[in-house]
Amino acid sequence: MRQELFDLIMVPLMTFFFAALQKGRPQRRYRLWLAGWLLELTSMAIWEWEQISHISTPVIETVRIWAIVFAGIAFLLSFGQKDLTFRQLCSFGLALSVPACLGILLINNGTARKWMIVVLIVGGEVLADWSLRRSYGLQSKVRLLVLDILAVVSGAVMLRLVATNQMEVIYAVILAEIFTACGLMFLTLPSRNLAGQWIASQGFFFWALQYPLYWWMGDRPGWESSFILSANEAALRVYGYGMEEFLGLSVPEIFPPEDAAARAEMLRYERRFERYQTLTRRKDGSSFHAEMTMYPVTFQGQWARFLLVVDTTEHVELNRELVRQAQHDHLTGLPNRTLLEDRMSQWLAIAQRSDKPAALMTLDLDRFKHINDTYGHLVGDECLKQAAARMQSRIRQSDTLARTGGEEFTLIVNHISSEDGARSLAESLLRLFDRPLHINGLIIPITISIGVAIYPADAHDLDTLRQLSDDALYQAKRTGRNRVVFAGHMPATDVRQLTSD
Repeated sequence: MRQELFDLIMVPLMTFFFAALQKGRPQRRYRLWLAGWLLELTSMAIWEWEQISHISTPVIETVRIWAIVFAGIAFLLSFGQKDLTFRQLCSFGLALSVPACLGILLINNGTARKWMIVVLIVGGEVLADWSLRRSYGLQSKVRLLVLDILAVVSGAVMLRLVATNQMEVIYAVILAEIFTACGLMFLTLPSRNLAGQWIASQGFFFWALQYPLYWWMGDRPGWESSFILSANEAALRVYGYGMEEFLGLSVPEIFPPEDAAARAEMLRYERRFERYQTLTRRKDGSSFHAEMTMYPVTFQGQWARFLLVVDTTEHVELNRELVRQAQHDHLTGLPNRTLLEDRMSQWLAIAQRSDKPAALMTLDLDRFKHINDTYGHLVGDECLKQAAARMQSRIRQSDTLARTGGEEFTLIVNHISSEDGARSLAESLLRLFDRPLHINGLIIPITISIGVAIYPADAHDLDTLRQLSDDALYQAKRTGRNRVVFAGHMPATDVRQLTSD
C-alpha cells in the first residue's frame, strides 16, 4: 500500500510541476497537453484507488480507460492547425472519442455483440481519419499517409480480435493506436530541436507499446503463476489437503473438471477486483458452492492474486429449496399452479413453432370426498401422493403433470402424433387405477376421470384450451366417471350448457 500512496503523491506533483513550467506559454498546444496530463492523472488516481480499496466495477474501469483515451486525444489534437476554432476542436475530439468510448463501454459491461464492435471499429477509423485530416490540414501528405497506414493496420488488428473472440483486448489496441499517432505526429512537426523532438516522440511510442505489452505478458504461459502460493488453515480444512500438497496444486485443480478450463482462463485475464459464484472441488473429488473474491496483490515480490473462498453451499441449497417450495406442491412434490403457468406458456409456444398437435388433460380423482370423510385426511393425503406417483410414472420426462386443486391434476403433453396418441395415453392412465391403493393396511379402490383438449384441433389459445379441457372433465363426471372425454367429441349443446353452469 505504501507504493500506491507514494504514486498518488508523486504523480500530481509531477503534473503540477509541468503546469508551472508551462504557465507562461499561452499557446493552445500546451493547454491541451496540460489537459492530457490531468486526464492521465485522473486515470492513475482511479487505478491506485482500486488497488488500495480493492473495489472495482465495470463502470469504474470504463471511466478509468475513458480518461486515458481522452488524454491521448488531447495530445493528438494539440498537433493540429493553429487556426482551428474551439468548436472545431470539440467536434474533432468527439469524432475521435465517441466510437472508441462506446466500444469500451459495451465490452467492459459484457453487452458487446460482434456486429456492434465491427461497426464501431470501421466507423471509428473512418471518423478518426477524417477528423485528423481536417485538423492537420491537407497540405501535409507525409502525415496523412502515416495516419492512413496506422488506421488500416489498427482496424485490421481489431477486426481480427473480434473474429477470434478476444474483444477484451481491443481497448489495448485503441490506446496503442492513439499514442502511436501522437508519437508520429510529434515526430513530423517542423522543429529546430530535433533531439528533443525525437526523445519526446520515443516517449509516446513507448507509452503506446505498454498496452499491447501488458496483454502479451498476461497471455504468456508461465508468466503468471497458476499455482497456489500460500493458504491458511481454514482453506486446508475446507479443501481437505495438507499444506505441502495444497501448495503444489495448480489453480484449475480446485475446480470441477468441466469448469476448470473456463475458470483458469478467467483468472488468467481478470485484472481487477471481482466477486462471483462458482463450484469448487475438494481433495476427495466432491464439489461445493463458493463465493470467490479476487483482487491483484504483490506477494513475495511477484504479481499474484488474492482469492477469498466462502462456502455458500448451505445458502445456495436453501435458495433452491425456497424456489422449489414456491413452485411445487408440498404434498405430492408435483409442480403447482405457479410453475404450471410457465410450463403451459412454453408448451403452447413449442406446439405453435413445431406445428404439431399437443394435448391438455385435466384429471380428477373420483369420489375423493368420500375417501376423506370415511378414512380421514391423513389417508386422503396418502391417497393423493400414491395417485400422483402412479400418474407420474406413466408420462414422459418432456411432459408436465401438476397438482392444480384438492384432487385435481393437469397434464400437458408435447408432440402427440394425433388424437389417437392422446387417447392411448389417457386410457393407460385410467388403467393405472385398475388396482386399488394400499394405505396403512387399507385397500382403497379409486378411479379417475379425464377431460382432454387438443391443440390446434379444438382451439389455438391457452384460455380456450383450458376451458374446453375442464368442460370435458365435467362431462366425464356427469356420464359415469372413470372415463376419458375429448372436447372435440362433445355435442355443442353440452359445451354451452357446461360453460353456462
